[in-house]
Amino acid sequence: EKTIRQGLDELRNILLSSLRRGDVVSAFSASQFVVMLPMTTLEQAQMVADRLLEKYHTLQVQVNIRPLTPFE
Repeated sequence: EKTIRQGLDELRNILLSSLRRGDVVSAFSASQFVVMLPMTTLEQAQMVADRLLEKYHTLQVQVNIRPLTPFE
């Protein structure tokens, strides 16, 4: 049985090895990651999330996809 920490490490490794150069992954909290996919539509982001979740089944994952708004 994997610990939560091992599960989060596995998820981080999947994110880092599966995304494109230029995509951004960062720990948002002890149990959350934020992923930024520049030049990606919401539909493409959902496809990316689905592909990543196919690779990961250790812990329950909740995905929220939101557009980035320009900072002014």
